[in-house]
Amino acid sequence: NEDILSRHACSIESASRLHPNGLIFVFMRSQYVHLRKGSFNRLRTYTNIRFVHFNEHDIYSGTTLSRLNGTKRAQRIRYFAISHMSDFIRTALLYKYGGVYFDLDVIPLKRFSLFS
Repeated sequence: NEDILSRHACSIESASRLHPNGLIFVFMRSQYVHLRKGSFNRLRTYTNIRFVHFNEHDIYSGTTLSRLNGTKRAQRIRYFAISHMSDFIRTALLYKYGGVYFDLDVIPLKRFSLFS
């Protein structure tokens, strides 16, 4: 189970408020979020926020990264540098679904359409 920290909830809520007609997907390794704990209760009131459990195999399928995922090289990268695997996951998500990606330590202050 995973808790949503207050600062992470602020990031998600800000994106949701700035884009009420868009969908905000929060991809998580954990299958469950504490439903009545922390900041998650407030986030449940927003209808455009979706919490999505993922595994790497599903994320990589249909991309060129799927060939890398099962290799020994990928296992070494995973062991020595988790941040590199995070970069691969981000790349695959953007490749497959498009959109905008940001970590939960980023708090959007303006609509993304202003930058297009």
